[in-house]
Amino acid sequence: MKFIVFDGRVVGYAQLSAAEHEKNYQSEYKQVEGPDAVVEDVYFDGESILRKPEQSSDNAYWDIGINEWVVPPVFVDYSLRWASLSRELVSTSAWEKVYAAGMKTIAANFASTLLIRVLDIVQDENALLDAFNRLREVLVAASSLSDFTQEELDEINSKLEENNFTIRV
Repeated sequence: MKFIVFDGRVVGYAQLSAAEHEKNYQSEYKQVEGPDAVVEDVYFDGESILRKPEQSSDNAYWDIGINEWVVPPVFVDYSLRWASLSRELVSTSAWEKVYAAGMKTIAANFASTLLIRVLDIVQDENALLDAFNRLREVLVAASSLSDFTQEELDEINSKLEENNFTIRV
């Protein structure tokens, strides 16, 4: 089967003889022999017409610049993972301790407010780690409060991991 190639792309089927093609088309339009296939299933590699390989995934597109299937990068809305982490932390026993501590001392209230603001507004992993560390310092320093238990720390770290955060408390 013969195809017409223009500007490095397969643009259609050649239906004229080579002599008629030269007479009727500009030299930029080439007639090239290729496999028996539809135009959408082939590409020109600079020398010959080849059949495209099987599409790698449903969202892949054919990149004519590199002659291969390309999967576009997945858009990740990072604000969603922060919202998810916030929702999940609120349901933990550690969060009950954070809330209760905030009711007992001004320092704990400040530290818990800082943690909430980092989760909701700042949304920076280093700031989040710092907020957790400040809260833990306040919990340890106050005589009526205590640091997170290992179980609570494991629960917090599990929520961080589930939401693709790299930090651990």
